[in-house]
Amino acid sequence: MAEGLAKAKFKELSEFGNANMGTKAYAALLSAARGVMYGHAAMLLTVEGALADIVISTPRGAYNKAKDVAKRRGGAVDPSRRGAAGWEDRAASVLLQFLIGYGEIDPRLLSGASEENLKFRRVEKDDRKERVVKDVERGFQVFRAYGGAEATVGELWIGEMAYFTLSKEELRRLVEVAKETAPDLSGIGKIWQVLPWLSTDVSFTGGQIEGGTAHLWQLRWYLALFGEGKASGGGANVTEEGVRPFVVMRWRREVLDNIIAEEGEELKPLLGRTVKSWRELVDAIDWRWALERVGELAEALKPWIGPKEVGNAEREELAKRMRGELALLVHFAKARQGMNDGRWREERATRLSRRWGR
Repeated sequence: MAEGLAKAKFKELSEFGNANMGTKAYAALLSAARGVMYGHAAMLLTVEGALADIVISTPRGAYNKAKDVAKRRGGAVDPSRRGAAGWEDRAASVLLQFLIGYGEIDPRLLSGASEENLKFRRVEKDDRKERVVKDVERGFQVFRAYGGAEATVGELWIGEMAYFTLSKEELRRLVEVAKETAPDLSGIGKIWQVLPWLSTDVSFTGGQIEGGTAHLWQLRWYLALFGEGKASGGGANVTEEGVRPFVVMRWRREVLDNIIAEEGEELKPLLGRTVKSWRELVDAIDWRWALERVGELAEALKPWIGPKEVGNAEREELAKRMRGELALLVHFAKARQGMNDGRWREERATRLSRRWGR
């Protein structure tokens, strides 16, 4: 039905009067991408801040509303009669992708505010003053309207890429949704879950634990492991595959120390002693053994080092460089044993200046 509506002529629109909202939105997206009438009607409604009419009204009703807009602008609903619409056609396509994709992140993000209440207002910016997305100058402020009140959802900027910045309130809502559906780790040793994350997507920044993710399932795991934390930023890419949110979370490092203190006995068979903090864990590792083990596995690891197209000589050079960096890490890990963060910063600066002759 969506395919039929997407390519329908004016006289055929009445045949789709019983199409549901999802079908009409998908049809408008297909039509906008192909540059034909129903998608152009969506674009015309967009510039009037009435994009939701494309899914609320019947296709014939939406066409008639778009026709009024086109008449005021000196154009026509059928794009073949007025040439390409440029940015506005792209904006219509992106907005429809956003409407479809944002609710799919989790339907509860739209709780209390149906699609009819999701509004768009044109905004512009001087990209010389903005550093978020340099190739964007025009976009839309997205907000929810509750009677006479408005709540900002974020801003959707449309250029070569479409990027959505979440408002603080919407970011909080996103984290709340993820927290409600976080996995129950009762009876599971958190320490065995935390350590793999620390070697991949979670790191330390300014004395805090930081984890960034574009996957809500991953955010749920972060919240299950480390607790509520603080969202320090969030946004989303809007593509043909949907809306892909990105969230950065931070926690105090004491959260990790507490996990290790409670479950440190789990690591005793590996380390030879019980550890009660992250610092004690790092100091207890036999880094020389780790370096030797990587050397033993070098041949098996080489096929996975570097892009697929690189040759054996270049891959060998990359492997040597990685082993050299690991050797430097081992050197510093051994040198740091017993030092607190402040003392180590001073010692590290001295060692680096000595190494590089500064």
